[in-house]
Amino acid sequence: MNSWVGAGQNQSIAPNQVADALGPDAIDQISKHFQMPRDQMLSELSTELPNALDRTTPQGRIPEDAE
Repeated sequence: MNSWVGAGQNQSIAPNQVADALGPDAIDQISKHFQMPRDQMLSELSTELPNALDRTTPQGRIPEDAE
């Protein structure tokens, strides 16, 4: 996760690592919300999470609430 926030290339994350980090209940809720099979949702999240976090931390740090 630090590579997604900091400068430089983002390290990848495997779908099973996403599942471990978020837990089965959260994955099931997200899958139901987006009406996607669990495996597809995990694959999508493993691709999109690094990019999304990288874009929301352009100065290489997590913004403060006031920002």
